[in-house]
Amino acid sequence: MKQSIIVALSAVLLSSAALTGTATAAPQCDYTGDDEAGDTEDFAQSRHLEGKFGATVTVWNGCYKVQHLQNGKFVTEYYDPDSEQRVF
Repeated sequence: MKQSIIVALSAVLLSSAALTGTATAAPQCDYTGDDEAGDTEDFAQSRHLEGKFGATVTVWNGCYKVQHLQNGKFVTEYYDPDSEQRVF
């Protein structure tokens, strides 16, 4: 009985995740820097992210991946490292 309930609940959760999820292409940029730590720190300073709780900047798929807390939720944004424009 427990096993069938778990299986049914898993199926419901997976189907609801499939219905609410949207397929989007991953952003791609052209990060060519040789000092990733320094570059991400400079970008964080230019966006005034230093010192903000939970804010991180990393290089992901050639883009700056910015994660920060906004209205009580973590938000992920991607920026082109050359233009510093948001790409996703």
